[in-house]
Amino acid sequence: MTELLLRVEDLAKSFPMRSAKSGKSLVKAVDGVSFDIAAGETLALVGESGCGKSTTARLVARLMQPTSGKVLYKGLDVTTLSRRRMRSRRPMVQMVFQDPYSSLDPRMTCREIVAEPLRVQGRYRAKDRHRIDELIERVGLNPTFAERKPGSMSGGQRQRLGIARALALEPELVILDEPVSALDASIQAQVLNLLADLQEQSGISYLFISHDLAVVRHLADRLMVMYMGRVVESGRSEDIFANAEHPYTQGLISAVPLENPSQRGARTERLSIGEPGDASNAPSGCHYRTRCYKAQDSCAETAPTLHSREQGVACFFPEARGIADIRPMHNPRAELTLVPAARAGDSA
Repeated sequence: MTELLLRVEDLAKSFPMRSAKSGKSLVKAVDGVSFDIAAGETLALVGESGCGKSTTARLVARLMQPTSGKVLYKGLDVTTLSRRRMRSRRPMVQMVFQDPYSSLDPRMTCREIVAEPLRVQGRYRAKDRHRIDELIERVGLNPTFAERKPGSMSGGQRQRLGIARALALEPELVILDEPVSALDASIQAQVLNLLADLQEQSGISYLFISHDLAVVRHLADRLMVMYMGRVVESGRSEDIFANAEHPYTQGLISAVPLENPSQRGARTERLSIGEPGDASNAPSGCHYRTRCYKAQDSCAETAPTLHSREQGVACFFPEARGIADIRPMHNPRAELTLVPAARAGDSA
């Protein structure tokens, strides 16, 4: 039986804001999110900008304190730990951020950046210099990059460096917050190939945050779709892409460009998801009802819930739709086979 690494229970985070109508109020960025991640598994968390994905990631990494809920890492609720006790747990969960430049100190060399987590934890020794150089090579960077600084590197190279830094403490879970969104398509494929190889070699787990369904379709074992702080659909990636049940999920997938422009006629319909919702003025009941083509009056009364954290849909009127004719613009996995496993060059 696969070991359960992480369990998140009813996680919530609210932020205060000032409303012109009512004065002070709270915005629920994350509203009762629950999920599990097993050892060696990739769980993708997807949705539009502002849906609460990145906030969820920071709560799991304990970069923020939740308003309520639990984050159980191997059975231990890390939300209750003091700063001192949390410090000893941090090596187990590391994070790769969206912007590979702003998350790296431009004054430090690559070797210093990768060694920094070890120094912070008081674990750096002179003999670790060789291992750090090996780690830089392991993520596909030339050994000469060890003395370079981030300003002389491309976006893809900086993101590889960020991954190397995250791996320095040998974590069991890496949280990837939009790790390829700022990169060109060809460089995205290289980074995704690297992540897949690292997982195969070490059995590491990923929480992959993305708005790009074309990416997560070929990388994630399971998929969770978020809308305005809530999970609206969850299940195996291949199952959701084959038969999405929530209207929001169907809309997101139908918006993915087709792989071949000549196949445009094969798409039976394109589902509109309307304008993004306003979290500061969330509708009652089902938050998606103001954009949903299936909404009825009863949807405004109570909020639908998932059947289970592993698989389910939060909708009163779910309807599975076959979406085999909706293909992503590019298949990252197909591109990955064309990318040599050699070190990243100056243009990567």
